[in-house]
Amino acid sequence: MSGLRRFSPRLATPEKSTTSPAPSAKPRTLRSRDGKALADIRSGKRGITVTVPARAAEGFDKWLDAHAEELLQEIHDRWQKTRA
Repeated sequence: MSGLRRFSPRLATPEKSTTSPAPSAKPRTLRSRDGKALADIRSGKRGITVTVPARAAEGFDKWLDAHAEELLQEIHDRWQKTRA
């Protein structure tokens, strides 16, 4: 018998969660003005995830990665203005 189990069986066996994890939200496709799929956005309890698939991005994924900090700052600034 392990040392933990000898003192308390509950310490040796992890408890199962009584709540099931929330199902992940279905992603929403973000499209360009001409209707081409640019990215998928998924929202959940832990935040949002934006996925730009490299296979169809034609370089947009790399450009976005290179400019992400500046672009996110611009988006954040716009958001702050809406709160004022």
